[in-house]
Amino acid sequence: MDPNETPSEQSGEHVVIVCPKCGKLIIGKSTQNAKQCPVCHHRFLVAGRNVVVTTFARPSDATRFIAAEEAKRAGRLDFHAVQSFGPVTAKEKVVAPRTRKVVGGTTSPRAEFLTWARGFFAASGGDPDRGLPAMQVVAEATKAGFTGAGDLVEQALADGSLVRPKPYTLWVRS
Repeated sequence: MDPNETPSEQSGEHVVIVCPKCGKLIIGKSTQNAKQCPVCHHRFLVAGRNVVVTTFARPSDATRFIAAEEAKRAGRLDFHAVQSFGPVTAKEKVVAPRTRKVVGGTTSPRAEFLTWARGFFAASGGDPDRGLPAMQVVAEATKAGFTGAGDLVEQALADGSLVRPKPYTLWVRS
């Protein structure tokens, strides 16, 4: 018995098991005969079945493996599995951001939205007398990364930056 190991890490191998019903990765002991999934509550046999994915000597290694696999399944490309719990430099702690947008710049989100809207309406080549469908403008603003695009449109309508040439349409005021 290694004196550095905690009681939960002593004796036996730890296995990563996949639930045959829902596919959830679960940590267990290699000596277990049966396991219950914490997600779907399905009870299944471990011994003699093809549900064991891999084995580890310590439960912390198995937990790291499960976290990395869950991140891959969820499509989180910015996830980096922890290799050790020792001190690291600040550069190693910084992970690539999920979005390229800069938040908290000198301009307000409303001003950024109005700048984007002017460019969007100019690029659309639509007719100022007919306008563009409001839902299309909100959808494109959301795709461009503006959170609360509907509220931004309503604010722009209230201050006169956007106008409604016809019901349910929008156009930017010149």
